[in-house]
Amino acid sequence: MLYVTSPIDNEIVVIDGSGAIVNTIGLDGPPAAIDLTDDGNILVSVDRSVRKITTDGTELVLFGFVEDYFVDPHDVLFAPDGRVYVADDDDIIKVFDSAGAPLFTFGSYGYFNGRFDEPVTIEYNLVSAEIVVTDQNNHRIQTFDIEGDLQQHWGAEGNGLYAEGTFFRAFGMDVDGLGQVWTLDVLNDLVQVFDTAGAFMYSASLNTPDIRGGVDIAIDGNLLYVSSPSTNCVYVYGISTGTAPTNEPYELTILWTEAGAQLNWKPQPGAIGYLVQRSADLDFAEAAIEQLGVVTDTTFTDNFDSNPHTLCYSRVIAETNVNNPELEDLRLGDGHYRDPLDTEHDSPHHVTDGVNCNSCHLRPFVYPSPRPEWWFGDHLCKSCHVETGFAKAVQTHLGADTVRCGICHSPHYHQPQFERYFIRNENPVGESGGMFFNHATDFVHGAPEYDGICEICHTQTDYYRSNGKGAEHNPGSNCITCHT
Repeated sequence: MLYVTSPIDNEIVVIDGSGAIVNTIGLDGPPAAIDLTDDGNILVSVDRSVRKITTDGTELVLFGFVEDYFVDPHDVLFAPDGRVYVADDDDIIKVFDSAGAPLFTFGSYGYFNGRFDEPVTIEYNLVSAEIVVTDQNNHRIQTFDIEGDLQQHWGAEGNGLYAEGTFFRAFGMDVDGLGQVWTLDVLNDLVQVFDTAGAFMYSASLNTPDIRGGVDIAIDGNLLYVSSPSTNCVYVYGISTGTAPTNEPYELTILWTEAGAQLNWKPQPGAIGYLVQRSADLDFAEAAIEQLGVVTDTTFTDNFDSNPHTLCYSRVIAETNVNNPELEDLRLGDGHYRDPLDTEHDSPHHVTDGVNCNSCHLRPFVYPSPRPEWWFGDHLCKSCHVETGFAKAVQTHLGADTVRCGICHSPHYHQPQFERYFIRNENPVGESGGMFFNHATDFVHGAPEYDGICEICHTQTDYYRSNGKGAEHNPGSNCITCHT
């Protein structure tokens, strides 16, 4: 049986091997993390609590003995010795005995080894007898013994590009019977496999156009299960034996000419394009990278627009999984973006939030054909903004393909009145006048403008229609108090 938490419906869905739903287990709050115990029961987080329940929903153990013991449990693990490990939102792993009593904790916030910045998944490796933790914002995997002592760590930041052994937004993780660690990157739907020592083995792109960002995975023999909250589906993939790719050296050379710096490099096996970058930082820190372009051949001329003797660094990255037929120049020189990386409050997707231009504009898209209108924008939005994703989701209209995210929201800028909701200024239905959102509970304005973010679209509601024919209703109230 496959057990899937459904936080919007406050239940656990039980699915058999043919994909049929055979049972639902109702809960008194939204479940998130889940694991099965050795005695056939279920370990599940519900809101800020972690419980052990039977398959009919009867509570057996409340860990920590109180409902709100945890900040926000990201993942739960039942270990072979009966201990329970909880990866909490305060960047601490909390350990309990089988009766629910706290035993000890390990970890804290930070980037030093043994610390965490969003430990989102936790598993037990039977082969190495280690606790394996996905340390998401530090772009790495860390392993510990059962007492919480650090054993290994591997991984680095990949900036959303396909580079083996690196992570952009690692989320799902599982360990198979051979002790191999499987990870899923939520932003590029990339599965990577590592051996027990953390050495990269092979990777695969899911290549499922409508998955919109899987967030959790499970390995069962030769089957891989991937949950996608934004599509309310579980996808099942067959696993075939992977082979570790052999990477030829780039042997990048730079020849200074009157036209600029001419870069040349060796072809890479399987590459269909190359991303060229320049950086003022030797380590290519995210904020220091300038995207120069994408090319299909093995040469590129950097038309240096400043002193050519200025200290800088260049690199080339092979793209092997970009499936769009034409590679375009990705240089952002049209003035539209107004340096979003330097203006935090002008962009919701700012580097300080762990997101930058590369997160969306260099995603390895797989275009469905014909491509639905919602796909290009909403596919990206709902890769992150889902109930269990790393970005907050607002459930209003979520999942309704006729009401796309981009109708109301701008991915780049906000109105000056209220800086963190990123509401568009223009009328989303294409008529005259603008749409205005002045504070967190400002939804309807009424006559004569009818330019609130609810009434500007609504034509079939009983109240506050865009044509002014709907009656007023609880004026001044916060709409989402009742209309969640």
